[in-house]
Amino acid sequence: MGHRGLNEMERRFAAAPPPRALARIATVTDDGQPHVVPVGWSWDDERQLFVLGGRDVPHTVRARHVRRRGQAAIVIDGLADGPGWSPWGLVVNGRARVDDGEGAILLHPDRVRSWNLESVTES
Repeated sequence: MGHRGLNEMERRFAAAPPPRALARIATVTDDGQPHVVPVGWSWDDERQLFVLGGRDVPHTVRARHVRRRGQAAIVIDGLADGPGWSPWGLVVNGRARVDDGEGAILLHPDRVRSWNLESVTES
């Protein structure tokens, strides 16, 4: 399940994420195996997509996978402050491409799921 694009809460979260919130990008290798690595990220509200960065991104294994398959997924998650178990998260699957000039992978939110973002998002 999930929905297309970001809803209002997800946009607020993406515009002002918790400090040090890393994403993990999942791609698929040539032999069909999952490949998951942490990445820096930002939300580009004008283009309505995630910009996934890191060191020398266009020359990474994940970029090679994105070039071949044109798809990726990310998860950004953590635990809210306070007592008890209070996880929050955002999962995005979608079309992806490598932008060599920008030095990043661009991910369109074609399918989105989230939970408990209000625990880490300013009202």
